[in-house]
Amino acid sequence: MHLLEKLGFAHEGTLRDVEYKDGRYISLHQLSLIETDPAAVELIRPASG
Repeated sequence: MHLLEKLGFAHEGTLRDVEYKDGRYISLHQLSLIETDPAAVELIRPASG
């Protein structure tokens, strides 16, 4: 998750214990990337070449 935050994603929230799999509960993290954020513009800009 730290890598995604460094790339400009914002942590929106966590759904705790939302799924039970293989004998344990799993939490899901919700992240977003805003199109107008300068970090997002760098990520989604088409590569020139």
